[in-house]
Amino acid sequence: MKKLLSLLFVLLICLSLAGCGKNSSTPPRPKDSSLEFWIADSVKLEDFSGHDEIAGWFGAFEYLGTGYRAVTDEDGMNASRPDIYVTYIITAYPDYSSGTLAVTGIEITDPAVTVYGLTVKSSPEEWDAVLREMGFEIRRSGLAEKDGFRFSYGGGDIRISAEVTNEQGIIF
Repeated sequence: MKKLLSLLFVLLICLSLAGCGKNSSTPPRPKDSSLEFWIADSVKLEDFSGHDEIAGWFGAFEYLGTGYRAVTDEDGMNASRPDIYVTYIITAYPDYSSGTLAVTGIEITDPAVTVYGLTVKSSPEEWDAVLREMGFEIRRSGLAEKDGFRFSYGGGDIRISAEVTNEQGIIF
């Protein structure tokens, strides 16, 4: 009987840990979007060789979407974002000590990119209405949060982010 209870206890622990890899409440991937990746997508096996990298991060990588090229100085150095772009921030997820790499940030300035039928040119009120319908809490016009995910919009860009924990206290 003790062995059976111990086995059931271990099985319960394993099942509860199985759901910890990716937040089950990730915002649904927009069906109308040309984004290559979505928030919290695992990218451990992705090849980013066709993407320009924006350097300067500690504990993260930033890549422009395919088709967007970094702007460099006259020496071909100091890559920065162009005026119109989509960029993806890649970190460990759900914790900085995790072995899984995922998209934990997306920034969009390209008015041709849609998310839930909206663009950077959509008003904050339009975004508020769509995200409220999806169960997001509107913190203020232009900022919505739900289950560790944040949408910031208005002013010419859209920023989507996933909260990453730092249980080990990693200093970058």
